[in-house]
Amino acid sequence: SGLLTQPTVNAAVQNVIRTVFEKYDRYDFVGKKLTIENFNNDIRLGYVPDGYYLSNGDYSHISVSLTYVDNNGNEIMLDYSIADGASSIYDNEHNLYGSFTIDGIEYYYYESLDNDFYDKLVWYKEGYAFSIFAHLPKEELVKIAENIK
Repeated sequence: SGLLTQPTVNAAVQNVIRTVFEKYDRYDFVGKKLTIENFNNDIRLGYVPDGYYLSNGDYSHISVSLTYVDNNGNEIMLDYSIADGASSIYDNEHNLYGSFTIDGIEYYYYESLDNDFYDKLVWYKEGYAFSIFAHLPKEELVKIAENIK
């Protein structure tokens, strides 16, 4: 499990996963021990594009889903949860996939090939698995991700 924190090992494992699961990517996270007792359900987006506001939140004891909207009905969705021992699965059939690292954090980016599907940015940080879904350019998704508070 510790080897998966190394970018080259993680990339090799991800390539195998993409071969086995042709239409889905799966991420298994292991790291900082978070529990129900120390889970922070107050994480929010510190930056959203102009005109977006928090409109809905769904909370459980180990995950949070927040939806930000603008006056045109466009959405930005932030999901985060305890990552240790959890798995996340993402559709890759309707997206172009790429990964990149900024400040030691590996991000997984899915660019939608169809307006029926959202662009996605997925990453792991300090025991949390994060994902953002929106119809926004990659640069904007990264700016949102870098400003989580």
